[in-house]
Amino acid sequence: MLDMNETGKRNLPNPDTQGKKHSHQQHAGHDKHAGHSPAMFKRRFFICLALTLPVLYFAPSFQEWFNYQAIEFPGANWVTPIMRSSKKINNLVK
Repeated sequence: MLDMNETGKRNLPNPDTQGKKHSHQQHAGHDKHAGHSPAMFKRRFFICLALTLPVLYFAPSFQEWFNYQAIEFPGANWVTPIMRSSKKINNLVK
């Protein structure tokens, strides 16, 4: 829904305030990213990296692009689909 003023015209941003920094008081309601820490992001990064590397290694297109053959074992063709769906598992690790 559009933000309209009392005359029925659309409210447009004030060109005088565009590009200017806002005061810290305007952001007083924010929690300053409460609950976020560098350690949390680092942990999630390494979990995602560990889940991504096997997907890339076993992906047929990746093998074609880099001209290699992934190791073969019974069920190797299931690695990529299972690891791709591991995004749901990653959300549980939070």
